[in-house]
Amino acid sequence: MLVIADTFFPRKGGTEIIFLEVLKRLRRKMKIKVITSFYGISKDEKIPGIEVKRLRVKNRLFFALLSLFQGIKEVKNSGIVQTCVWIPAFPAFVLAKIFRKPCVLLVNAFFGKKWFLLRKFPVSLVYYLVEKILFSLPFDHFIALSYAQKKALVKLGIPESKISVAYPGINANLFKPQKIRRKDLLGVEEKTFIFCFFGRYDKQKGIDILLESAKIFFSKKKDAKLLIITEKEKILPEIRKLGLERKVILKDLMPQDELVKYLNASDVIVIPSKAEPFGIVAAESLALNKIVITTGVDGLKEIVGNFGIIARNSRKIAEGLEKCYELKKRQRVKVTARKEIIKRFSWDKMARVFEKVLY
Repeated sequence: MLVIADTFFPRKGGTEIIFLEVLKRLRRKMKIKVITSFYGISKDEKIPGIEVKRLRVKNRLFFALLSLFQGIKEVKNSGIVQTCVWIPAFPAFVLAKIFRKPCVLLVNAFFGKKWFLLRKFPVSLVYYLVEKILFSLPFDHFIALSYAQKKALVKLGIPESKISVAYPGINANLFKPQKIRRKDLLGVEEKTFIFCFFGRYDKQKGIDILLESAKIFFSKKKDAKLLIITEKEKILPEIRKLGLERKVILKDLMPQDELVKYLNASDVIVIPSKAEPFGIVAAESLALNKIVITTGVDGLKEIVGNFGIIARNSRKIAEGLEKCYELKKRQRVKVTARKEIIKRFSWDKMARVFEKVLY
């Protein structure tokens, strides 16, 4: 199998983790070669059983061109081509069609008209049109990350028979409940109500919704703190503009083994996304038996189900926080989602879907 992906491990975004975990499970049954770049990493890392050809570029557009030339050398000896949305999908599709190989697209991102909420015009229009072109190409199969995503693809006219759903997995050994002393980690009293947001700084993630709901909530409940784990320098001006500096504990993005301590120290995890193909953060939070408040967009609703609170706007999120605050005061907070979550969201299950499609 030839995999064409503009970014790959050791860069640790959602798509990179998906490919790494799935390919580690497939390498026992097939030879795998990955064409990728140096984008987002400082050094290469070898993965036993997976041959990685890393092109000497750190620009994704240049990668699209160079991967075409490199792919010509590799695709002849491949039985199938696997790729993902955006930049790598185009060269992968061209190579597969020229050499008459089946091509499978991992739909790791699909926003449709939501682009107009996520980016300013005319950039939003460009993204929207490019996406329309991409999904009009006759890939042999599509792997969606949620049933909401599959439904959206069907609306585009893609036959349902050409779409499989594969939920990403979570690291259950890492994301597990543990007792954390808040005084030591956060410098606050144990009784302080802590609600947390973690993720990259992006309009898609609903940072503006988060801060609006926090301001509403803090006007009613004083003994609470908002823990934000993201790019500090990007969000700090917004926090200052709303006068929330004293109510926010701000941390930079961190490795997962450190992150899990901060999540365990929180009472509630807020996921205010405006668009989310899957929403792995929700599954990871529920595996810690934490209450999750989310907008429930796209795949998030499938993950949270009856284990969390769906709140469509900032006012509703603030109301959800108040409810959780009162439950904590009465010591009635009990979430038992972990067992169900680790059963549903397994890397082995996802790999089996890939294996079925690829064979």
